[in-house]
Amino acid sequence: MPALGALPLGAEFEFVIAVQLQSELYQGSGRVVYDSHLVEPVTAERGGLVPDAAVFIAPLGSKLAASGLPDGSAIVPFAFTGLPGSAPIAAGTGELLRVRFRTRQAVPSGRAVYLLNDPAYLQLRDSQGQRLAFDFETVEAGR
Repeated sequence: MPALGALPLGAEFEFVIAVQLQSELYQGSGRVVYDSHLVEPVTAERGGLVPDAAVFIAPLGSKLAASGLPDGSAIVPFAFTGLPGSAPIAAGTGELLRVRFRTRQAVPSGRAVYLLNDPAYLQLRDSQGQRLAFDFETVEAGR
């Protein structure tokens, strides 16, 4: 994602969840949290790693409340799963989710968009339903 403080009002930018998988992946779910005062989601689509045959959802505009989030927070929940008998996503590098946002007002420094790192919501599983361990980082484009 770009440095948001440098974007003008009405600019669009993408928030991408990319992975470097060390093992096969079959299911995933999470929540992208955004400050609805500063930005609004425009589109959400499956990343290139998630097969077209997999079930994929990422509804926009959810005002689901989650404890501990600041006022004005909104969520783009996402989930994907392979269907019975389908092959898992092979180990490798690629994208799981791409969400396009538009700025509603100038974005001060800080996080207007982030992936909620909470084990109850951010989960990756193998084809046996076992949770996969992971590390993650937030990267600004150009850095």
